[in-house]
This record gives sequence, structure tokens and C-alpha cells, in this order.
Amino acid sequence: MGKLKQEWSSTFQGYETEEDIIEFIFEHLDTSDFEDSYVQMGFGNEPNTYIKYSKEDKREALYDFMMSLVNKE
Repeated sequence: MGKLKQEWSSTFQGYETEEDIIEFIFEHLDTSDFEDSYVQMGFGNEPNTYIKYSKEDKREALYDFMMSLVNKE
């Protein structure tokens, strides 16, 4: 990621980098409907072997996904 290109600088005044814009978008996404869930850990484990996947974990995964899209060349 880098500085905003000239073509976008007037549209996104006040932002210097692409990351600044992604941060803004992410901070304003409505993730209030995210809920904690539980994921079974593989096959062949003891019954009821689950790990908690919290709403904060889901939010972080979404952020990581968004950043990976932006960083693609």
C-alpha cells in the first residue's frame, strides 16, 4: 500500500495513504450483528472439542481479509 494516487487525492481529501482510507472504512462498518460461535477442531478429536470464535476474532479476520485484498498486486 502506498500514498494515494493523484486521481483519488481530491476525492479523499484529508487522507494521505490507501491504508488510511481502509482504516476509516473498517472503523465504520457495522459489525454489531457478529456473534460468538464455536468451531469443531478437526476430525477424530474427543467429542465436544470446540474452540470459541469470538466476534472480536471475526472482526479481526475481516480486517485481515480486507488488507490482503488491498495488498494484492
